[in-house]
Amino acid sequence: MSRRDDGFADFVEFMKLTIIVLILLAVAAVIIGRVLCQVAARMSLAVARRTGKGEIVERHAAWLAFAWLGLAAAAGIATRAPWVAATGLLIGGLVARLVWVELTSWRDAMAAASEPGAMVLGAIQDSWWGSPRPYVLSPEERAQMVTLTGATGTGKTSAGTYFIEADMWNNCSVVVVDPKGDYADAVLSLVPEHRTDDVVVVDPADTVAVGVETLQGVPEERWSLVTSEMTTIFASYFGESSFTHRQAYLLRMAILALLPLQTATLLDIPRMFNDPAFRRRAAFQCPNDVVRAFWLGGEFETSYSKPDSLSSLNYKLNAFATFPEVRAIFGQARPRVSFEDVVDGGKILIVRAPTGVVGPDIADFLCSLVVMRTQLACHRRAGNNNRRRFVALYADEASHVESGALTRLISESRSFRLGAVLMTQTEKYFNRELQIALDSNVGTRLRTFQEQSTYWMEVTRLMEEEPILFPHPGPLPPVDRVRVELIRTRSRELYAAPVLLPVATANAAPQKMTATGEVAPTTDHITANTNEFGGIDVYEE
Repeated sequence: MSRRDDGFADFVEFMKLTIIVLILLAVAAVIIGRVLCQVAARMSLAVARRTGKGEIVERHAAWLAFAWLGLAAAAGIATRAPWVAATGLLIGGLVARLVWVELTSWRDAMAAASEPGAMVLGAIQDSWWGSPRPYVLSPEERAQMVTLTGATGTGKTSAGTYFIEADMWNNCSVVVVDPKGDYADAVLSLVPEHRTDDVVVVDPADTVAVGVETLQGVPEERWSLVTSEMTTIFASYFGESSFTHRQAYLLRMAILALLPLQTATLLDIPRMFNDPAFRRRAAFQCPNDVVRAFWLGGEFETSYSKPDSLSSLNYKLNAFATFPEVRAIFGQARPRVSFEDVVDGGKILIVRAPTGVVGPDIADFLCSLVVMRTQLACHRRAGNNNRRRFVALYADEASHVESGALTRLISESRSFRLGAVLMTQTEKYFNRELQIALDSNVGTRLRTFQEQSTYWMEVTRLMEEEPILFPHPGPLPPVDRVRVELIRTRSRELYAAPVLLPVATANAAPQKMTATGEVAPTTDHITANTNEFGGIDVYEE
């Protein structure tokens, strides 16, 4: 081999070595630069939050950005080498820019997270130099509906409970529907101290009853809507296969006749069929000519009043009057809290409907009714965009809620600042119509799952192709029974009423009885009387 070939081979080896060294230096420079930028951004973030008492003030961000620029420029000038000074100025400008972007992004993220109705799902790092920042669903994004699914034992309920806690701290109106009755106490245990008086607990197993509005206080322009919604809920309660058009027609006419009374309850519906005197009084007050003619013109007596036509209706409807726990909730003509109070007044309504107390049919009916009346209360706020309080509705085991109510909720909630979270093990539990509505309209899907010993929450957005994974927020703390009982007691004092059941027996008995048949505490300052419509009026002296 010639000397020329040896020289060329040495040159090639030298170039290879040079390229490798340059690549290593470039990688080292990138790594060092990234570390320096991360350190600068995170130090600046800590300083800005400390000087701003937890918040990031714009002027603090500007000062810190200029400080890094000045520090880098001064270090370069101190070397008295022009190229080093220029490099220092360039690096200082880059670091200052990154610090400004980081602090501004953090300020925006924290502002979004603290907005009433915002939902923080986790932390995400969307830049190579900054710290992970909150990943937030805005109130507008929540109004596009959120579903939370997960198999048993994967943390679905605990994740939903943490979201409820955040909404309570953000002073939102909160409605929680618990068809199983097993996690209401977990929610009560997390209620902030300053919101104790806002909590309204509806629990059929309680010793005194918080009344639930059914037909009371509905404005005239909503009578047709409420009638349609109630008929649909009754269809689910009766069973789609056994609910006939004839029964639907009778219920529709009864509800339309009772709504103008403003104090009618579910207990008055069978009275429309079985009490002629009450039927005449109610029909005379109905402004709808067609409805009034049906009840007073002879159509009901000639075509619908036969026992075989009413037996199945009476059988189902009398459950509301027969079971004392149910009558105590649905039989109050003037409940001490309305759904408008909950929605506009920032209340926390927790509806516990355990099937072991009232049975699965009535439990599902109660849950569906609460969803429907909450949606109706939000409808009444149309046009008051600047005054609407965000309403967070959580339905655990949402398949227990009538599917028609959920379908309308999905399509209309975004117009009324109502953010619903539907929790279920799988969306396959919903019927086909509701699944189609979910596929087309749900903005965010959350899914909890376990992988080996780690729990995760997967977030899938409607307009994003790839899901995002976040660590699960963790298990719930132990339930504080003392705190729960304190809140329940306060809810009874503010919103519940001791109800005399049954009325005829209670009037003659020396002791007053509670909704569950126990001896009630002393309530000399409270009287309860049956009104002319069959409901129960409660008065405090």
